[in-house]
Amino acid sequence: RAVLSKDVTGSVRSQAHPVPNFGLDSPVVDHLVRQWSADPRKRKYVALWFKVVAEQATIPHKFPAGLTLAGLAPEVKDGFVTLVVPLLRARTDVVVGVRSRVAAEKPGGPRFDLEFT
Repeated sequence: RAVLSKDVTGSVRSQAHPVPNFGLDSPVVDHLVRQWSADPRKRKYVALWFKVVAEQATIPHKFPAGLTLAGLAPEVKDGFVTLVVPLLRARTDVVVGVRSRVAAEKPGGPRFDLEFT
């Protein structure tokens, strides 16, 4: 059993969301990633990280153990927590930890960092 992290914030841990009826390659997940970044290289990296964690039979030894999505609007952070985290946690042989924190207060509202480990 590979353990990517055992640390989860209360805000994520206290909410048990069902696994959605779509996969990581769905337009819904793509939309969330596009809301986070317009950079196609960043989006491709995030999609690959999610895919490896969710689908690889064995996680490569040199695989990056964490991923941080920085500067998320609250609704985008909630989308990742509600839709993507359950897809990643559906795999029973890997523990995916998720932490969120307020990154900045902006005129339009707070921004959050979401860390997957």
